[in-house]
Amino acid sequence: MDFTAKNGTISSPNYPTASTIPFKCSYRIIAMSHQAIRLVFRYIGIMADINTCFSNTQKQKESNDYIELQGGHKSNEQINRRYVCARYPFVSPYGEIITSGIAPLSITYSTSGDSDYNTGFSFDYEIIDVGCGGVFFQSTGTIKSPNFPERYHPHMYCIYEIIVAWDQRVRLNFDIFDVENVANQDDCGFDNVQVYDGIYVNEDEHGELLGRFCGMSKPPALLSKGNKMSVVFLSDRSVNGAGFSATYRGVEAADDCDQTFTNLEGIIEFNSSVHPRATQCNYIVMLPKMHRIMLTFENLTLPCTQGSLIPRNGMSFDSPAFPGISNLCDSKILPTLITQGNRAFLQFSTTAPASTYFRLRYEQFAAGCGGKITGISGFISAPQYPLKDSRSLNCDWAISVGEGNRVKLSFQFIDNLDSADTRGICNSFGANYIDVSDGPYADYNLIKRFCTKQVSTDAIISEGNQLSVKYVQHGGSYHGALFGFVAHFDTFCKDIILTEHHGSIQSPGFPGPIDDNTHLSCKWTIQTTPGSRISLQFHSFDLKSRPTGMICSNYLMVRFFNSKI
Repeated sequence: MDFTAKNGTISSPNYPTASTIPFKCSYRIIAMSHQAIRLVFRYIGIMADINTCFSNTQKQKESNDYIELQGGHKSNEQINRRYVCARYPFVSPYGEIITSGIAPLSITYSTSGDSDYNTGFSFDYEIIDVGCGGVFFQSTGTIKSPNFPERYHPHMYCIYEIIVAWDQRVRLNFDIFDVENVANQDDCGFDNVQVYDGIYVNEDEHGELLGRFCGMSKPPALLSKGNKMSVVFLSDRSVNGAGFSATYRGVEAADDCDQTFTNLEGIIEFNSSVHPRATQCNYIVMLPKMHRIMLTFENLTLPCTQGSLIPRNGMSFDSPAFPGISNLCDSKILPTLITQGNRAFLQFSTTAPASTYFRLRYEQFAAGCGGKITGISGFISAPQYPLKDSRSLNCDWAISVGEGNRVKLSFQFIDNLDSADTRGICNSFGANYIDVSDGPYADYNLIKRFCTKQVSTDAIISEGNQLSVKYVQHGGSYHGALFGFVAHFDTFCKDIILTEHHGSIQSPGFPGPIDDNTHLSCKWTIQTTPGSRISLQFHSFDLKSRPTGMICSNYLMVRFFNSKI
């Protein structure tokens, strides 16, 4: 029997008494795919012993006294289940379930005819409009999670099909995103949003997966390869977030070349034959958390007078630059870059698309976040900065500068890590914190711990040429999404006093070159015990200078007491 009215009551023929005749009945509640079905269990008249009710699945299968539900997505176990007794959420009189109307909600009732405890059932149902999925043909529009801006319902399975003009592609931007966050899992195995290129029919028949997203961090912009894109929203039984709101528009492939990459490895390429009018492209690589990314350049045909490729260590243009690299073009040596976290951003710009080309390979580099950082100066930041994320993180950075120098570190911004005690002191058991330690290891020689919101902190200077930073983010919903921190380090080389019996001195950034725009003024003093002498031996010396009269613009001066060489 089918039920299509907006609301109603469904009862078994024998309700509320036991039947002496065995029979089986099936009922279907049919709704539109954008609607939801609410089923309230007013009366449940089946019983079983505790073992059969909760654990013995074989007895459940063999029983002829049951109520079986089926609907929504197959992963929703509370709905797609045979019940032989009342158990959460299948309890009366106020227990209920809600599921999407993408498939009919079926109720199968069976009685053996010889049980005095099987007295049937009576359920109320309601079909409600929640905006779950749909087909969108307009050139621009907005898609939202069901019930938005209120929290979405459990057991939702919504498919949004976006179709624009045949010669366009679909560009999707998420404006609001809050879908169940699981602090220590990155596979989005609970509530999630999946975006597919082309049409999505079911889990076995669909286009290429462009990304699977959850948590509180907004997904990057996504672009289809053709004129169709599908968005699938799936929720389970618990932890319902605020949902999402996203805008889409049709764009010309010749003009728009932005791309997001979520596979563990791939090729990023600009080809003017595909994008003949594109003058700026943003590329984002987004891997699972606690993975880093290696970027290897294979070709860059881009005169510096016509454009540049700007890499960033994070999710956006505002993320920190790679140490010593502001931009790339074809007159510069192409480095291999390794990110500090699981995200990379590249902005490619050109004034002459027809004569420019680049190709690089990206791949998963190693587990973890942070890494070994070298150079004269640079930035480090939480992987998500400047965006916010609510996943758990444990990142370690080891910052090294030239031997004989010091590391000078200051934090521009630290988010409200909310882990201080009532006196404002960071304790040993804080959920979120930043530790700065002297030397290469984060767990030794602690200098300072940060656990509160701060701006422009006082500089920390290492004792040697190495400094370590550990960032721990507990994740989850309690503290909400955090941007973490961003910090800047410099090589400190002024008035350095060296007293060890032996050691090395290197120019800042050695063995790398010093940029023409970098101004340095360093002074090292070597001291030893009375009666000892100092031997100074050069292993490498390459200092280019432009003489101005009797003075060199770049020089190294060595003094013994008051004399000089």
